[in-house]
Amino acid sequence: MPDVMADLTWRRGRSHTISNAVIVSVLDEINQVRNRIAHSLPLTFNGAPYFLTLRDVKRLRNIVEGFGQHFEDHARAKVASSRI
Repeated sequence: MPDVMADLTWRRGRSHTISNAVIVSVLDEINQVRNRIAHSLPLTFNGAPYFLTLRDVKRLRNIVEGFGQHFEDHARAKVASSRI
């Protein structure tokens, strides 16, 4: 199975591209913060204090929505190309 996350990017607007590194970083950020909240632990990200703001929530939500819109097609193309 190929790395389905590799090369995943998409364009937001005319000039802004969301890169694979940004996608992976945001998903890691969401996972770490979500786990800290779920276990009633102080909020940290990569060990540093983290202050979740409405702006952060909107930014993370927007990237996750874009990820959801693009990931399935990207993953299907990766799997299909690995079968050749």
